[in-house]
Amino acid sequence: MVDGDVILKLDEQTARRLSAVAALAGQSVDDYVRTMIVDMLHEDWAEDLRIAADYDQTGDSHSVEEGLAVFDNAVARRFEAKR
Repeated sequence: MVDGDVILKLDEQTARRLSAVAALAGQSVDDYVRTMIVDMLHEDWAEDLRIAADYDQTGDSHSVEEGLAVFDNAVARRFEAKR
């Protein structure tokens, strides 16, 4: 794959949904998928992989509500610091 070409086969429903989302974004399907992949590859996955490994070892997880509470508190602290 030195030339960069990748062929991805999708089922019909997924292909239709992807086409619709790309159209909403004002992009071709190729451009939309390319952007998504590039953006994902630039993210730092180390923390996500650590969390997954921790879950595999312990089985402990956190609910969405717990995660949002942590996020809300962090945002509130940042706004408080700016006042």
